[in-house]
Amino acid sequence: MLYFFGGISILFHVWAFIMESLLFMNPKIFKVFGLRTAEDAGIVKLMAFNQGFYNLFLALVLLVGLILARTPDKVMLGTGLAMGAAFCMMGAGAVLIISKPSAWYAGLIQGIPPLIVLVTLYYKLA
Repeated sequence: MLYFFGGISILFHVWAFIMESLLFMNPKIFKVFGLRTAEDAGIVKLMAFNQGFYNLFLALVLLVGLILARTPDKVMLGTGLAMGAAFCMMGAGAVLIISKPSAWYAGLIQGIPPLIVLVTLYYKLA
């Protein structure tokens, strides 16, 4: 269960990176973010590009953390990295829901899998 939901969390954030950093100026993509025109998208393009890399780095930290958590002499380091990344992912999902209630579904998709990762890792340590 841990690695299944960890994988979902990683894939979601890699997909966010692709959309925000690589494909953002495609009308189908920027409209997902509520922008209507290429001019509007151009205004926030740099911010989206930067945000995409945040998502990629969170995905990489979670991946490295989950790998290290399976390594006998690196369990605590890996667990800490994975929990930190999962907490940030879950928090971002919560912020999305709070700041834009109509995006509740996207916020749940972003936040629930890393929440499951957090809970699973917590009980694994206990």
